[in-house]
Amino acid sequence: MSGQLTEARGYPGSTHHPNHGLVMVGSYSPVTYSSESTTDGFNFDTSSVPDFGEDVYGNCVLTINETTIISFGGEFNERRVAVFTSGNSAWEVRLTDINKI
Repeated sequence: MSGQLTEARGYPGSTHHPNHGLVMVGSYSPVTYSSESTTDGFNFDTSSVPDFGEDVYGNCVLTINETTIISFGGEFNERRVAVFTSGNSAWEVRLTDINKI
């Protein structure tokens, strides 16, 4: 038995975070910029991690430490790097062209 996502998700970027649990960002079907998380697999929360701000799917999402999650690549944002820091209300775009690293 498990819970139900707040919306269908295809190819979301995902990671496990010690405070937020499973974090999913974006979706292919439907294409969306929303985020949600669950710490128990039953209750899904759309408020612990903010929406990405732009449509994205197939992105890589990594937990850096207890306060930081990074998202990069994916369809529509293949060169963008964005960071979410716990306590912030939005993802912060840090790099718009990863090829310039």
